[in-house]
Amino acid sequence: MSRPRARAVLLALALVPLAACSSTPAGSASATPAAAPAAGEDAQRELELARIELAIAELDAAAKERDARHEVEKGRRELNKARRELENFDGRDAPVQLDAAQVQHDERRFRAEEAKAELAELEAMYQAEEFAKTTKELVIQRARRRLEIADRELAIGARRLGMLKDHTLPLKRADLEHALQDAQRALEKAEAGLHKAGVENDLALRKARKKLDEQEKKAKGARA
Repeated sequence: MSRPRARAVLLALALVPLAACSSTPAGSASATPAAAPAAGEDAQRELELARIELAIAELDAAAKERDARHEVEKGRRELNKARRELENFDGRDAPVQLDAAQVQHDERRFRAEEAKAELAELEAMYQAEEFAKTTKELVIQRARRRLEIADRELAIGARRLGMLKDHTLPLKRADLEHALQDAQRALEKAEAGLHKAGVENDLALRKARKKLDEQEKKAKGARA
């Protein structure tokens, strides 16, 4: 409702109590003792009340519709966000994580293969040539340790890659799917709320307008 209309409502609210309290002056010779307000005054007062009730119903209807539309817009934003997050996960996030994990796993595998080949080469070289026993044992021991570490890192990397494929990424995708479903249901609820608000507002305004029409007819009849 516009500000002038709202001010008119407030003014009407202020005037109704005054009208209800008005009476014939105490010193008037034509006054009837303790007489009830005339029928015309009652009708006019009821008419003003009906106008105020209609104005209030219009304000309530506008507020309910505004709030309901806000919830629908919010629901649409949340749904679009959830849909984009799921699409980004499927198209970018999950593939990148898998590729990165696979690269790390391949790197560990290559290091393990290189360490194994280096150890075999050293063992073959020391068998073919004469070297100090201490030097031979030291070099081969270092190579074996590097191979052991490389094998252990490779095993850990394989387990991490398996967990990423079989647990972490599927669980993340399930969460995103649930968020999308929740957003869809929230939007449907908000849209239903908007429809309900429209029906309730229409009913309330019809009742208020009907009452105003009836009071206008009564006021005209009382003035006739």
